[in-house]
Amino acid sequence: TGFPAVASAGWNCGIGSPNSHLQLLLPRRLVEDSLVPHGHLSEVAQRCGVHIVLAEFVREDVRTLTLTGSVAANALAVLQ
Repeated sequence: TGFPAVASAGWNCGIGSPNSHLQLLLPRRLVEDSLVPHGHLSEVAQRCGVHIVLAEFVREDVRTLTLTGSVAANALAVLQ
């Protein structure tokens, strides 16, 4: 089944804060079978200047991925 990335209400763009946090919900199999082993997440983090953290399972088939960086860097990372 197709499962598009879903942006949650994870923006944290406080005054004086250069970083924002964007949480994405991604299919577990996509993350564990493709994005992590093939280095795609590392490449996106390096190219876009964001920090990427994989969080615990939301559901058995879904992983939470958090991007931390400027709003523009997070937006660029999502487009990769």
